[in-house]
Amino acid sequence: EFVASLTMGAGQFCTNPGLVLAIDGPELDAFVAAAAAALTESAPITMLSPGIHASFEKGVDALASHDAVRTVARGKVGEGVNQAVGAVFETDAQAFLADTALSHEVFGSSSVVVRSNKN
Repeated sequence: EFVASLTMGAGQFCTNPGLVLAIDGPELDAFVAAAAAALTESAPITMLSPGIHASFEKGVDALASHDAVRTVARGKVGEGVNQAVGAVFETDAQAFLADTALSHEVFGSSSVVVRSNKN
């Protein structure tokens, strides 16, 4: 259900789960693994305009190249213009709090899982 919500309408709905804050542990590991498995089977969806798509790609690229962020999974690559390939990333709470760039919204089917310890 998480990936379906993430990719619905190429993530262009206000209900897109772009940020997931969670307590680290086996339950989160299972959630992330299930999301990764579902996302890798997810087809790309056309975004509304070239500008929106370019902004999405720029945001995803910034997360993917960030030293404190790990790419969990990407969706299937499509053919055609403005195709949004879903993305799930993860980081830890310390890195998230230390760099405000990690809190910037990426409009589209992208989500950042922030792992926090119980303390």
